[in-house]
Amino acid sequence: MKEKLIQYTGILGIQLVVLVGLTTLLSALLLFVKVEVNGTTFIISLIISIIFSFFYIYRSDDETNRKFVYGTILNCSFIFLIAISLFISGKYFDISHDGQMYHQEAVIQLQEGWNPIYDKQLNETDYTPFFWINHYAKGPWLYGASVYDLLGNVEYGKSINIILLIASIFLSFSAILRFNNSIIWSLIFAIFLAFNPVAINQLLTFYIDGQLYSLFLILITLLTLYWGENSNKYYLPIILTLVSLINVKFTALGYALILCTIPLFLVLNQLIIVQKIRDYKILINRSIKQKINVILIVGLILGVFVVGASSYISNIKDHGHPFYPLAGDGSVDIITENTPVGLRELNKIEQLYLSIFSETSNSLDSEILTKFPLKITEKEQSHLWIMDVRIGGFGPLFGSIIIIMVIGILLWKDIFISTVAKNMLIIISVILFTIMVNPEIWWARYVPQMWMLPILVLILFTKNIKGKFKITYIIFLSLIIGINCTVILKTNYEMIRQINKDLNIQLETMTEFNKSNKIIINMETFKSNRMRFDDLGINYIETDKLSCDKPLIIPGSISTFCTNNPDLYNQMHLETYQKYN
Repeated sequence: MKEKLIQYTGILGIQLVVLVGLTTLLSALLLFVKVEVNGTTFIISLIISIIFSFFYIYRSDDETNRKFVYGTILNCSFIFLIAISLFISGKYFDISHDGQMYHQEAVIQLQEGWNPIYDKQLNETDYTPFFWINHYAKGPWLYGASVYDLLGNVEYGKSINIILLIASIFLSFSAILRFNNSIIWSLIFAIFLAFNPVAINQLLTFYIDGQLYSLFLILITLLTLYWGENSNKYYLPIILTLVSLINVKFTALGYALILCTIPLFLVLNQLIIVQKIRDYKILINRSIKQKINVILIVGLILGVFVVGASSYISNIKDHGHPFYPLAGDGSVDIITENTPVGLRELNKIEQLYLSIFSETSNSLDSEILTKFPLKITEKEQSHLWIMDVRIGGFGPLFGSIIIIMVIGILLWKDIFISTVAKNMLIIISVILFTIMVNPEIWWARYVPQMWMLPILVLILFTKNIKGKFKITYIIFLSLIIGINCTVILKTNYEMIRQINKDLNIQLETMTEFNKSNKIIINMETFKSNRMRFDDLGINYIETDKLSCDKPLIIPGSISTFCTNNPDLYNQMHLETYQKYN
């Protein structure tokens, strides 16, 4: 049973990765041949993912009469997970700031036919957020545009977050179960790894930091699985994961390059420590000739020069730097104004310390308050759900998780002697390096991979559990991690659910009111909201300045509107609200 679980959860996770990565890659290829992004790429990717699973089941399963049955069950599960992801993402409006400001708008522009490779850049004078759309990496937007074109609702583009999170659970479970005899513990740790607080808070939005983390985790698990099996079934998903990761955001390219060194270090560890080889010529020769290096190079090339052509390459061509507008001549500083005042004069380590061991907060001006690590204060609970929360972004108990992890390392240093542990230490070291090269390590959304460190150490502790104290330690640390994730998940869902409820009430009221009355809207920088009104058939007049005395605000948005009959609208709003309570 264990071997079957390892095999089929791995294949299911790969299918989800292939779906997302291939949709992104094919959509980018369409742009090269001057074809608009459309839903066909999603359908083709779905079919290829299904064929992929049958291909490897027929190659690897010994029970001939059960191959088709296994393949059918697996693909029914695959389609069910896709359907659930689409349903959930379509059920809730994105109420995040960046999601409504430019992520959704980018998806809309691509779906409506904008080709960032050949067409003129979007007019930044007409709409300031076009500046970011023109230059930023476009991977998630390509996927979103394909799904939007197929299903007719821009909100379905958020499904990429859910799909990648699910894929990271299956692949992590498959990897952990290879050296952990407990199915239950392996599943718990896989869920812990996947449910990063950053990913949780951004799950129902177009924010990209959570999916960056999911892809980061997926790439590590795929490289680990490849190291354990040396199977060519991991070639395609590794390439597509690299392609997707590189085009989530600019920092992801640096992370991808660093993660690509993992196979090199694992090989060197095997040659030097296990095989005792000391001749540097042999070491270099065997390290370079690894097949995985070719696969990684292919992924990097496709990621940068194909999918990344509309960002990395065009930025070099037009502005002399691949990371423009965040670097190069005329670069824009987006960090200083987003850094809490209490952190601005501190070094990186001091900033990180305060961010981990202080109350969760998103204020720029308020005092940063340290707290007892195991305490969840009433004040910070109002900030836990925020998609890009600045202080304490890994949750209210992350400080205690770090402390307990350090205590465990000091108590059981001998756990790091085994070969498995040394390989794990290589992976942990590479992850640490990706964290330290980022200048803004205090902001969880910029270094979401920090979440992995205590869980990877915890996984090592369970390799050989001996003694009641060690078992108690593992259960206690797992409990703290679980509570931390649960509190954030519950808080985030309840807030999004409430705001969406209020928003749906208002949209219904506006739809009814609009039949005989005028609605005048100031979208501000949330122009993507127009799709909500268009989908519901709400006719409106857009203006940059409202003339009414008390403009009404749209829940979860900065857009406001006026009516020519406010008394009637307020009466209708009350009646509509009562229908929901």
